[in-house]
Amino acid sequence: MATLRYSLDITLPSGHTNDITVLQFSPDGRFLASGSGDGVLLVFSTSSWKPVKRFVDASSINALVWHPVIPKTLICGYASGDVHTTRFESHHLVKFLSRFLVNSDPDNPQADTGSNVWTDRMDGPVNRIAIDKTGTKIAVAYGREVVVFDQNTLSSWTNARKLPEPPSLPGLDEQLPASIASSLHFVDDGKVLIVSYSDHGIVCWDLSSLESKWHITPRACSIGCSTISSDEKVVVVSNLYDGLDWYKIPDRTFSRSVPIRIAKNVIIPVQFVDGDALLITGGTSGMAKVLDARTAETIQTLDHDSDDMIQAIAFHLSTKKGTRYIATGTSGRRSIIRVWVSSKAEAVPEPPTEYVTDSPAPTPPTTPEDPVKILNSVLLRFC
Repeated sequence: MATLRYSLDITLPSGHTNDITVLQFSPDGRFLASGSGDGVLLVFSTSSWKPVKRFVDASSINALVWHPVIPKTLICGYASGDVHTTRFESHHLVKFLSRFLVNSDPDNPQADTGSNVWTDRMDGPVNRIAIDKTGTKIAVAYGREVVVFDQNTLSSWTNARKLPEPPSLPGLDEQLPASIASSLHFVDDGKVLIVSYSDHGIVCWDLSSLESKWHITPRACSIGCSTISSDEKVVVVSNLYDGLDWYKIPDRTFSRSVPIRIAKNVIIPVQFVDGDALLITGGTSGMAKVLDARTAETIQTLDHDSDDMIQAIAFHLSTKKGTRYIATGTSGRRSIIRVWVSSKAEAVPEPPTEYVTDSPAPTPPTTPEDPVKILNSVLLRFC
């Protein structure tokens, strides 16, 4: 068991009045962004932990990513279908348009932001957004669709490509809800997009041909969220029933399952961190967890109140200071953000060369007990 320990550094007055849905540290670690069900986007300085920017929309924020190349730039997806790209240093806010967008009104900027705004809208609630490491490709999951764009400039998304429907699950397809993307991951230098679907497994799409390269059938049908190791060999998913499932990407096989206490049909986040040595995960029983990615043992719990649900997590490693930060955001009775810190003096598990696979053989996928209820749950809550 590793000796790495996190201590609570600060509890932030979140400034949110609804569930915190997303948290993300900026690539340089200077900022922490939080989005919530009340449509508020907050940006905190990590040097003072004070909010430095606040943007308000009428719709819930479901997705949030920092641009990997352009500093101080956020891309947010909303339940209304809006996609905002915000460069907060210049107070410039832009909403993008493609042929798959509707309700375009580029001549109606929002007067209360002090920004130039083009109002465009996806044809359905935005569930997920992913951007490749070069910042030249963006994937947006909205409603039942996933569309990939080339990004030429911040205000120019081109070459929109809509992914086909995911392959069917033998014997179950007619009984499942419509496909909804629960996570998006660019791999292979942006040539490939791996999509985890809420009820249709994990699919690897070739972005040049728009054909499926492979398909993983899940142990349990409903996937809430997924994370992929940096070597692109392992995917771990949180399901909506009993915890986490490991899959090996090279041979597309189930590896192991780790029980996590979660409320049924509630999505909890999961993320590989620290060079794939650790996994962090949310939860519905008042705590997040830090796991050893190799053994799946719990290293530490990050405690909130017992009735808090943690549906937003973020991680940053300061290479300069050697300090690790975890942010956890709550939903349910109250909305707070806690920041946890571990110093460089503390030990970290070695990145795994292989993963323990001592779980029982996987059970076949099962039909959801109530497909309509699960579909509604997925539409309302995104990690």
